[in-house]
Amino acid sequence: FVDNTSRPLGLQSDRWIDERRDIEKSTAAAVRHLRNIRGCFPDWALTLAAYNGGAGYMKRTMEKTGHSDFWKLRDGGHLRDETSEYIPKYIALIVIYKNQRLFGVKDEITVPKKIETDYYTLQRPVDLRDLSRVAGIPLQIIRDLNPELGTTMTPPGIKNYRLRIPAEAAERLSVKAESLYSKKTPGVTRHRVKKGESITSIARMYK
Repeated sequence: FVDNTSRPLGLQSDRWIDERRDIEKSTAAAVRHLRNIRGCFPDWALTLAAYNGGAGYMKRTMEKTGHSDFWKLRDGGHLRDETSEYIPKYIALIVIYKNQRLFGVKDEITVPKKIETDYYTLQRPVDLRDLSRVAGIPLQIIRDLNPELGTTMTPPGIKNYRLRIPAEAAERLSVKAESLYSKKTPGVTRHRVKKGESITSIARMYK
């Protein structure tokens, strides 16, 4: 999702967290978005075209041309290349996926091994490197399971943040929670740089 679509759908996106990259939240948002725009178009082809190109763009194109059929809009050259190609690609992928052996790709499509995971609620922001050490989980696994996080810190200012971790690590964290919070995580202050300031002067200002 682009920002102006994701924000109305309730997906947070800033320096610390980008929920568009959270598989569950972004999928739920995609379903909500499809449900919202489906009622505005007569069929699924136009709905999916609107999902790709924007509902406003598709409505304006339909009103301008007088066509309410995706294929007529496409064949008439009225759509942007990306949107005109989106539906044929979508259909082709469905056909290929449902007929993998026929297309000779059955051995190329593998389902990743599922890791049993659980959510662990953090009392306050922590550094993922500390959590990795305390829980005995490789940092990369934590990052892979939480792709919405933009840094190695959970978002400052958010209490009770739910972090996805391997199920077996949740119990270890519960036992070692005191060790996890023993290191004080610094707060974050936003500073707007003024003319003449340097990194050194700013560092000195905040000690």
